Amino acid sequence: MPNPITHLIWGYFIARGFSKDPKYLAFGMLFAICLDFDYLIPGVAHHGWIHTPLFVMGLSAMIWLVSRDKLLLALSLSIMMTHLVFDTIATQDPIMWLWPVSTEAYALWTISDLAALVVIKVYLILIPVMWIWETWKRTGESPMAVFEWLDARIPRPVLYGAAASAGALLVFVWYTDYMWMLTA
Repeated sequence: MPNPITHLIWGYFIARGFSKDPKYLAFGMLFAICLDFDYLIPGVAHHGWIHTPLFVMGLSAMIWLVSRDKLLLALSLSIMMTHLVFDTIATQDPIMWLWPVSTEAYALWTISDLAALVVIKVYLILIPVMWIWETWKRTGESPMAVFEWLDARIPRPVLYGAAASAGALLVFVWYTDYMWMLTA
């Protein structure tokens, strides 16, 4: 299972493929990690019904109904489905792809070796980071434009508090994943 940082980077990467508009980059990064908020919901299992294609399609439909933005619909579907694919590639918690018809969980590669999982995560991070870096060098476009866009629209104390809270949450989620793997 990729960590939240990997999901964020891939969310940026996919959103950048759709648009250079920082608004869509910010939404892409949000869509990339929103499925992992199931960690915060008491009584909901991680990689349970929230990590299913049916939930992703329902959430994307709600996003489209609220925004009426077809690009947001395409972004949410593609990025959240990519989240499921990455969580299926190498994981200890398979995904229920056929839920609610079946509760059987699927994984392409179930990993019990922490070192192998770390190697996969590093490559899943490096691929989009290198593409973003090369694009920035070639075009002069800043990968930080999404933060500049947010800074112009959200008061700094709120933005910095939210960024610090999100960062602490990401570290906590990643830490608990590894601690669970080490103790299992």
